[in-house]
Amino acid sequence: MESAVQTTTDLQWRVLHGIIAVNVSVINSEVDSGAESVQLPCKTTVRLPEDAKVEWKDRGHSKVHVYQKGSDQPEEQDSDYRGRTEMKRNLLKTGDLSLTLKYPTDRDSNTYTCTDGDTLRMKTVELKVKIQKRGLCVCDWLVACLWLAVCLWLVACLCLFACLWLAVCLWLAACLCLTVLCLLCR
Repeated sequence: MESAVQTTTDLQWRVLHGIIAVNVSVINSEVDSGAESVQLPCKTTVRLPEDAKVEWKDRGHSKVHVYQKGSDQPEEQDSDYRGRTEMKRNLLKTGDLSLTLKYPTDRDSNTYTCTDGDTLRMKTVELKVKIQKRGLCVCDWLVACLWLAVCLWLVACLCLFACLWLAVCLWLAACLCLTVLCLLCR
């Protein structure tokens, strides 16, 4: 299941000499591969305009999700993420710009950045998808049992063959001894 690590780094720059402040926060998040989804958190207290463009991008600047003019823009989205992302409705009113990434795999381990279009406000989420070690399933146990049965059958056959061979050798030896005794007794 999903477990978000509460490690957060905040950088806040102030307005100095007419330069606008940039507020960047970094959140580390972990999820197990095979989980149904993971949420990349991004919340703002600033009221965004109705025409705001919200973009989620990965470290390689691929567009993970784009929201503009009141709706998702899947045509702008990178094909690796198409059909696997969603944002909450009324996000401009609530300020909850969090992204849900469905069916995360180890390839989704990346740094994701949420911007509101003018990049004056952005949140960065470092996502690590942990690969789960696969346990033995019923099929694996069945194969192991069948393999063991075949091996035991082969050993039994070899033992039976060895016993028969030994019996034949003893019988031949007995016959040979009787023949030799008969010849000596004459």
